[in-house]
Amino acid sequence: MSSQKTFAKHRIDHLIHRIHYRLYGQAGAHQKFMHLVTYIRMNTHLLHIRQQRLVTWDQEKLILHGLENLARFGGYYLRRLETWLPVGKTKRAVFQSLVDHLLGRFPMSQFLYHVWYDSDCYQWQHWFIKLARGASVKSLKLPYQLTKKMAHQFTASADHLSVQQAIRVAQVKGFGGSKALADAVCNTLLLTTDKRDAFWQTVIQFMARVDIDVALVKPIIELIDKLKFREEHVTVNGQVLNVVPPMPNFSMKSRTVSSMVQLLKEWRCQWNVNKPVVHWQGAGISNFQSAEKSVVTGELVTWRVTELLDSHQLYLEGKRMSHCVADYWGSCKYGATSIWSLTREYQYREKSKLTIEVNVNDKAIMQVKARFNANPDKKSLSIMSAWAESNGIEYLSG
Repeated sequence: MSSQKTFAKHRIDHLIHRIHYRLYGQAGAHQKFMHLVTYIRMNTHLLHIRQQRLVTWDQEKLILHGLENLARFGGYYLRRLETWLPVGKTKRAVFQSLVDHLLGRFPMSQFLYHVWYDSDCYQWQHWFIKLARGASVKSLKLPYQLTKKMAHQFTASADHLSVQQAIRVAQVKGFGGSKALADAVCNTLLLTTDKRDAFWQTVIQFMARVDIDVALVKPIIELIDKLKFREEHVTVNGQVLNVVPPMPNFSMKSRTVSSMVQLLKEWRCQWNVNKPVVHWQGAGISNFQSAEKSVVTGELVTWRVTELLDSHQLYLEGKRMSHCVADYWGSCKYGATSIWSLTREYQYREKSKLTIEVNVNDKAIMQVKARFNANPDKKSLSIMSAWAESNGIEYLSG
């Protein structure tokens, strides 16, 4: 036997020993586990590492964790291990045939077998057994609210999904949402929590109904969690105090996409203003000033294009212009982006007209927005173009 193969066998033996130690004293689970390991080593290839896979042994680790979980449910076995006939070409298929033999009366959807590889899925393993013996999804009393349509969608889930992903996908599709929305929801905190599902379903239903931009899904869900559920801990005079969430009665009633986007902008800006001010170096581009007389009054009108050089200036710009350019402080700090404010001064009053984003490396204007993210007016655009031309900055309109 090669030294690599010997080392691989030692790693497997070491994990077997650790699992046996973990199970010791759990109502005979450690004995069940060793019985499974001994029988499988003698009759299958499940714990054999092939020559070309001596360095990695991920499949064998999963199988051992699967056997550990099966051992915990030894009291639920329907059939004796010795009567099992291994079926399948892959290790996972063979392991699934073992699960079916020991615990099930009916074949299960492929994705449900994933629960046996996870030590934190005890409750789902228990529900798996019920489903494998003929129970319906609706009868399981899951912490998720599923309609009949959602329950059907859940059992028909794709093989690669985890059970948590399958639940969220079923809910999204049950409300008529797209696959893109389902994928976006599965990339949020909703994948790892089953708490307050009745409320979160109203959020999912809203997103499906309005066909929301998937780029907004994660930030909106995180915002709602902070506003409605997230308690903060602050220390006052050495004593830790709990601060209740800002909007514990938040609901989706009468919400629109516009109102949620505005709430997101306001929250981000407030979050940024409470942070320490961060400063950065300029981009090496000159500020700009142009003066002319008003055609109406003849009074002086002064136009300025000024670089914003700290996070507080970004916050103020976002507040004046009703957008959240404050989010750009990170890319400004590291020199990737430069933010500029175009203002118009008339009768001693200065008004912000445009916010301009410049890619520093390419020396090109990436985007330019007026208040409320509106498109720029012709006059402001002409001033900006004059500044860009004087600094050799590229701007491709449209």
